[in-house]
Amino acid sequence: IQFMPSAAHIRVHGTDVNTALIQFAKEKFPAVTLKVNDFNPPLSYPDGTFDLIYSFSVFSHLTEEAELNWLDELARIGAKNALYLITVHGDHFINSILPDKKNEIVAKGGFHYQVVHNRTGSEWDFPIGYEASFHTHNNIVEKWSRWFNILEIYNGSSAAEYLWPDAPLSLVKDLST
Repeated sequence: IQFMPSAAHIRVHGTDVNTALIQFAKEKFPAVTLKVNDFNPPLSYPDGTFDLIYSFSVFSHLTEEAELNWLDELARIGAKNALYLITVHGDHFINSILPDKKNEIVAKGGFHYQVVHNRTGSEWDFPIGYEASFHTHNNIVEKWSRWFNILEIYNGSSAAEYLWPDAPLSLVKDLST
């Protein structure tokens, strides 16, 4: 939400599986309509609702089956000619943190999922099944073209580039290393 412009004619909606995160966002962004959604589709929006769908740090955590279900759902709620901006752990992440698994990931079709979270029972915990997934560019083009015309795939860099302007410096420093 932090990247969405604040203008009177733009209506911004947000949805997430984590109730605590939605509450945080409601406090930080009171003009945005926010909802908690279930881990699996559908969302409560009618077909063709949105001109822009921005999914940040969702498809970097799903199993392949959940991903395909969510892509189908996002295609449903997107208007004709909607623009989709979707982040993933792509080639940059694979090369940076999984270089020893790159050949294996490519050989298996360019998708890799692994369990990474220890759940503590905190309200900030994500549901079981929300872990870490990685995509090659080829995987995105081959699989996602069923729903979307892939216009561009951008390589990422430091996660610190994506934080809100007043993010704690310790977080920025930790992510930059």
